[in-house]
Amino acid sequence: MRRVGRRADVLFALAMGTAGAVAASCSLDAGLDGLTGGRPPGVPDSGSDVAPGPDASDDGNGSGSDSTTLDSGAPDSTMPLDAPADVAVDGPFCATHTTYTFCADFDEPGYQDAWTLGTLINPPGNMFQDPNAFTSPRFSLAAEKFAGDSGATTVLVTTLSPLTPALEVAFDLWVVQAGTSGALVAEVQLPDQTFVVLLKGAGPVTLTIDESSRNAEGGISYGNVPGVSFSLATGAWYHVTVDFEFIGSSGGNPAGGNVAVTVGDAGTLSGTPTLPVDLSGTSLQLHAGIADWTNPPFGAWLVRLDNFVALQGAMGLP
Repeated sequence: MRRVGRRADVLFALAMGTAGAVAASCSLDAGLDGLTGGRPPGVPDSGSDVAPGPDASDDGNGSGSDSTTLDSGAPDSTMPLDAPADVAVDGPFCATHTTYTFCADFDEPGYQDAWTLGTLINPPGNMFQDPNAFTSPRFSLAAEKFAGDSGATTVLVTTLSPLTPALEVAFDLWVVQAGTSGALVAEVQLPDQTFVVLLKGAGPVTLTIDESSRNAEGGISYGNVPGVSFSLATGAWYHVTVDFEFIGSSGGNPAGGNVAVTVGDAGTLSGTPTLPVDLSGTSLQLHAGIADWTNPPFGAWLVRLDNFVALQGAMGLP
């Protein structure tokens, strides 16, 4: 399936690494309005009337060779059963988890501040703190895009430096509404390559890892990490961990590597990237939210994210 070409152009424009370059490139390549700052409209006021969200029990077994299917359990608290044992339930997550390279728990009024390049929303979408379900109090992040004929983006963007051979990205995910088109919820950008945590389908939702890279002709090649596919239900929390081991070289010569994905208690699936990996840059970018990735027609998506973290280092991260 071919991905949204104009969306991919924006991805590589974003890799330039400055807010000004992002705004200019988005305006030029895809007609985007650029970055928006401050507290977005629709953010609920904090208070004591916080409704507990459903729980999820991700103890399903694989349903076949193509994917791993996860079963949702009955709701009884705001904590997912598959969350790490040390998840804090009595205060901001990031304040008690200080070993990560990057951490965003979306619990404070200035939740965008942790993201160095701010918020990218185009065409109009919604992004706000959601008090109705979370994996650590008080909020999760709700990101919404609408159905339409042109690609939509509702993401937070940050830059991490330096570029290291290994990276772990983890977050809690709740799909509230799923569209039939493909949409990304998390993204890692190397200098000339992008890895996307991709959601597809409406029942069940399939989670895979897609790739794109700039080729020698100046165009964009697409692929996906083989052997990585999970099926998720809507209306439940899932803890997603993606471990990257980049084995690349300057100039983007193919040299392998590994991407391992763990979703809840369903086990870990891994595969080797199919496109060249270029480690010649000095930084990478992380995106979190919801954005179209496949061809139109584009469906409406609404997701919750919580406790989005990243850890950089050498091969063999703990």
